[in-house]
Amino acid sequence: MGWRDGLMRLLSRGEEKENRSDADDWCELVTVPQFEAPLLVHRLEANDIEVTQQESFDLVTKTLSQVTILVRRAQLTTAQELTAS
Repeated sequence: MGWRDGLMRLLSRGEEKENRSDADDWCELVTVPQFEAPLLVHRLEANDIEVTQQESFDLVTKTLSQVTILVRRAQLTTAQELTAS
């Protein structure tokens, strides 16, 4: 193996997994104010949608002001319909 081959192997992304399931990936559903997040999470979980949250910190005001709601890709369309209504 030459120097160039070693460098290319180091910088490559590797091989793609054959059995990769995109349905299990987390997708961003919506970003809401922090006081609305528990209500939305409860509504989604009541409809059997797996939910997780990420709080965002505002550096200017130094407060936790918003929450990003994440759902599984397989459940994204159902969750979007629930949040739209």
